[in-house]
Amino acid sequence: MLDSNDVLLVTGGGKGIAAECAFALAQETGVTLALLGRSHPQYDPILAEHLTKLEIAGIHYHYVSIDVQDALGVAQAIHEIEARLGPITAILHGAGVNDPALLSTLNEETFKKTLAPKVRGLENILSAISPQRIKYLIAFGSIIARTGMQGEAHYALANEWLGHITEAFQRAYPACFCLCIEWSVWSGVGMGERLGRVEALRAEGIMPIPVEAGIALFRQLLSQRQTTARIVVSGRFSTVPTLKMATWQLPFLRFLEKPLIFYPGVELVVDVEMSTTTDLYLNDHQLEDERLVPAVIGLEAMAQIAMAVTGKQVRPSFTDVRFVRPLVIPEQRSVTLRMMALVQHDGSVEVAIRCSETTYQTNHFQAVCHFSQQCVEQRSLQWPASGETIVQLQLPDDLYGQLLFHRGRFQRILRYTYLHARECIAEIAPYTSGAWFARYLPSEFILGDPASRDAIIHAIQACIPQATLLPVRVESLSFAEQPFVPGEKIRVYARERERQGDSFIYDVEARNSDGQLLEQWSGLHLQLVGALLPHKRWAEVLLGPYFERRIPEFYPQMQLYLALHRAANASLTVNLNNSDQESVRIDIVVPRSKDDWNNILNAQQYELAEQLAEESLEDFDSAATRVLAASEVLKKVALPLDISLVLVKTEHDGWQILEAGPYVLLTFVTHVRSQLQPLAFIFCHQSMTDVERLNLVVDAQRG
Repeated sequence: MLDSNDVLLVTGGGKGIAAECAFALAQETGVTLALLGRSHPQYDPILAEHLTKLEIAGIHYHYVSIDVQDALGVAQAIHEIEARLGPITAILHGAGVNDPALLSTLNEETFKKTLAPKVRGLENILSAISPQRIKYLIAFGSIIARTGMQGEAHYALANEWLGHITEAFQRAYPACFCLCIEWSVWSGVGMGERLGRVEALRAEGIMPIPVEAGIALFRQLLSQRQTTARIVVSGRFSTVPTLKMATWQLPFLRFLEKPLIFYPGVELVVDVEMSTTTDLYLNDHQLEDERLVPAVIGLEAMAQIAMAVTGKQVRPSFTDVRFVRPLVIPEQRSVTLRMMALVQHDGSVEVAIRCSETTYQTNHFQAVCHFSQQCVEQRSLQWPASGETIVQLQLPDDLYGQLLFHRGRFQRILRYTYLHARECIAEIAPYTSGAWFARYLPSEFILGDPASRDAIIHAIQACIPQATLLPVRVESLSFAEQPFVPGEKIRVYARERERQGDSFIYDVEARNSDGQLLEQWSGLHLQLVGALLPHKRWAEVLLGPYFERRIPEFYPQMQLYLALHRAANASLTVNLNNSDQESVRIDIVVPRSKDDWNNILNAQQYELAEQLAEESLEDFDSAATRVLAASEVLKKVALPLDISLVLVKTEHDGWQILEAGPYVLLTFVTHVRSQLQPLAFIFCHQSMTDVERLNLVVDAQRG
């Protein structure tokens, strides 16, 4: 690459695209600029403005006003430049003239005028320099040399000739980096802009190159040696008979239905019509009666178009996946999805999905696809070393229908063997028994069974059973070389990395029954979109993750790790695994008359029960059971009798927080599926140290 020791000779370097590219290159590399142009800054304000920009940027340059078709003048200018700046080591030839004229009006003079700056100008420069010292020879040609254009026969010839000179110099001096860049029209700068033809060309389907994109492409092309001395750089352009691009047949896949734009290896845009009659899975994926395109179907669609545009035969991995807006498909009509894929210079593919419902103006799903990243075992998660057991869930009823909205083919969770608030292990069965699409549509899935992959995501919902979550982002997703084996069960381990407000971020792995890694999700962001509480009846084992997550929200120091279970014909029990400062009690809410409660509770306790019932708008039996159970817990810690229970706070989701001296008691009443009567849960935490508690007892006794 060029550096501050080099001198770059730029023809047409005072304005236009050559000037902009040279400016960017000088900023990046520190190269000194020797600028040749016909204009003089005293009489050309655009040139003067550009030279001022160079000075402000601190770029070392020298400008010489000369017509490059003057061989003697060019030789003198180069002698002056090298005496002042040092030997010229690179050339950017951007000089040119374009006066459109119909073929019938062209004459020898017009041809010579057009050929002179591009052809004679470059020949004059190459005759005046020391060719062995030249590291780079970059010529700015035009795509018109390949496509032709009405009124541009002479200009096409000049650019074709320019390309041949560049190729000849490359053959003569193979150590030199020679490249003729055959640009299409730029917007905002350049010959097309000066001629006022940008909008007319746009109307013909020729999309101009934005200045920033053109400069970036120029720098990219110079960063690595090309396999040819001529290269076409363009925006989209309409089909022309004189310029054929290499192409290939698009694969027969569901989401490559109607190609609109296809530049192989560069860009692909396709439309897909989607409805409940074409995409049969939509009825199984309804949230609040809206049929949502599953995120995993979006991943499959993006994989299909990324493979199609690149011609790759391997599955891509993903980074920066974003599910920006839901894709909702109405029950009675179709929606058109527009999928767009654009290949980047590093070989990655930027993909986006838009739809007719938002007039194709916003991305609903988007991602970057890569074809070089696969699962890396060294970065795999550390699965729990022990503690796995079959979690007592009645499936599908304990999960699907109340906690999870998924129906039919998406109900793939077989069981949990490990379930806590911030990590879980689940077993998933693949879907093998029915069609996903209408009979006349292709059925192949590049990424494998989407129902299993959806279950990998929604298995995490059991860790946050009090809310509805939807995926909104995946930082990275990579796969093993082979997709899921049909019929093979999958084990999934998910672990929460962090929580950011209503966003839960998980790392997830899927392995087969032999322990082989199938796929890795790093940074799966799940967004809370709605609260589910109050549950009508809880599955007991889901209360464990709920309590582990909810209780620290009241008191961060109460970091519980617990499990609820019920042995055969036995009562529900709670195991606390990590603390000697907390205790828990479960009582059945037994309906009693107020007289009975008056006999069971003392006056202060009865009064407190009335207060709890009034604030929480619950029945008196539930409130009184809270007080009774809390009092029984306090008896075990030998709290002085004159220290009473008091209500601290009532929460909207049914929690009531009590205090008694150094103890905090979190109370919660709910129904569980295996119990006819509600249950009252009391979690007691000692908020004071033993010394503080002893002082409190002594003070109470003195009083």
